[in-house]
Amino acid sequence: MPQIFLSHHPQFSPLSEITALCQKHSFGIELAAFSDLDAVKDLSQPGFHTGQITHIRERAIHGPYLGLYPGSPDAEMRRRTMECFKRVYQIALAVQARHIIFHHNYNPADGSPAQWLKYSRQFWRTYLEAKSGGIRIHLENVLDDAPTLLLEVIEQIGHPDLDAALDIGHVQAYSKTPCLEWIAVSNSVTGYVHLHDNHGLEDEHLALGSGTAPLPQILNSLRRWAPGAVWSIESGGSKMYQSVQWLSENGFLD
Repeated sequence: MPQIFLSHHPQFSPLSEITALCQKHSFGIELAAFSDLDAVKDLSQPGFHTGQITHIRERAIHGPYLGLYPGSPDAEMRRRTMECFKRVYQIALAVQARHIIFHHNYNPADGSPAQWLKYSRQFWRTYLEAKSGGIRIHLENVLDDAPTLLLEVIEQIGHPDLDAALDIGHVQAYSKTPCLEWIAVSNSVTGYVHLHDNHGLEDEHLALGSGTAPLPQILNSLRRWAPGAVWSIESGGSKMYQSVQWLSENGFLD
């Protein structure tokens, strides 16, 4: 069985509810509160979260993404993004997280994938060279219509602590490439997976089994092609309980 995390954001439910569910099932936790810039800047947040997750061993944090573009041709934008992401790394150390999820943040509508590849490659090489190791960095697809560019960034950098975070819901809503094909192409480069459901039109973050994603086929394909990847449920609120129940009823929990 893969290692399973539950993603918590204070917008959807109290942290205590998710930590209790994590403890009940021996799940890890993903702290999505740090996807907000205000939380990253708030010096009290790492200590608060560490105190709330004492009994949860496996931890991840989701970095901020709005207005942050590691592959931007704008040097000032890359500088601001780097400054923010360095702070996120310090937060990960403080809360003893072993995973950080950052959005790839490439928009196909902007064009110029070669330019994005050039600057993104430079950005992540610089970011990773100063890190001490022990924390894995996962780059998440968002509006990517195919896995090609994201995989090129990761493979050309070739760093052992850098891989892909495959967001099933984003593929379902935004990608021209079917999810099963995406999984097969990404295979072992996928180190982290966000699980949630939708109806293929927008990023709804529904409970597993509440949308139209072919989830049994997707999860079985992940078992085959990315057996070492972490699965993080990103449904939120009461939908988290429904998702855990769906995994159990469909044979994906021991």
